[in-house]
Amino acid sequence: MTGLGGGSTPLGDDYVLGAALCVWSLGEAAGFDDPDRAPWLRVLIPADAARRTSSVSTALLAAGSRGRAPRPLHGILEPGGPDLVSALSAVIAIGATSGRGCAAAIGATALLLGDAAVGRNRRPPTRIIQEARHRK
Repeated sequence: MTGLGGGSTPLGDDYVLGAALCVWSLGEAAGFDDPDRAPWLRVLIPADAARRTSSVSTALLAAGSRGRAPRPLHGILEPGGPDLVSALSAVIAIGATSGRGCAAAIGATALLLGDAAVGRNRRPPTRIIQEARHRK
C-alpha cells in the first residue's frame, strides 16, 4: 500500500500509518507485544518506503513504526481519551484524505486486534481497552 494515492502523503501511506500506530497503542493489551510486533511492523512499512513514496510520508511512516503519532491522532489512540468526537473531528481535518485514512486504519486494526485477543485469551474487547488504559 505504501505510495498508493496522490498528494504529499498518499492515502495508502496514511492507512499504513494508522495501522502501525494502532498496533503500538493497543497491541500489547491484545497480546501482540514486542516479540511479534517488531517483525510485523518491518513488513508493514517496507525498507524501501523512501523509494515508493514522498519524503513527508517516509518521515511519518518511520515515526509511526516507533509509535510516534502526529498530535491530533493522540486523542483517538489513547484508550478512554476525554472526548472521542472532538478527537475524531481533529483527525479527519488533517489533509484532504490523510486523517480519514489514518482513522479508518486505526478502527479496522483495533477490531482485528480485539477479535484476535478474544479468540486467544477469551477476554472481551472492553477488558482489553481497560488493560490498555492501565498501561499508559
